[in-house]
Amino acid sequence: MAGLMQLRAVKEFADAMELDIALVTQKITIDIHADIVRGTPVDTGHARANWQIGIGSWPTTTLAAKDKQPLGSDPAIKPDVATIDGEKVIYVTNALPYIGVLEDGSSKQAPVGFVGLAIARMQGEIDARIASYLN
Repeated sequence: MAGLMQLRAVKEFADAMELDIALVTQKITIDIHADIVRGTPVDTGHARANWQIGIGSWPTTTLAAKDKQPLGSDPAIKPDVATIDGEKVIYVTNALPYIGVLEDGSSKQAPVGFVGLAIARMQGEIDARIASYLN
């Protein structure tokens, strides 16, 4: 499962606003990762802790870590985004075999499509910020 942000649109926006594309991409990555982690339903915390950031490639491993923080808290597992340069595709992935079932609504703790909702929220925020700069 992955959320792929529209790298070209973000880069064009950052260039037009004379912003550092690396910092813009790092911020977006941190925000979308945190939103997905917070939205992930928790039983053992294994699903929540397995959201990983891939820079230029898709992570396929799973982690032994667990994150049982209450919903709405900051994610306990934070990605290292310092190497994001704004040029490579960023992947937010979870390689657990049951993550798709959770996304499809198997847990009563999270809405169906919690990942899709996080991506839509981020895209809406990006669109609103771009529109505010253009108007």
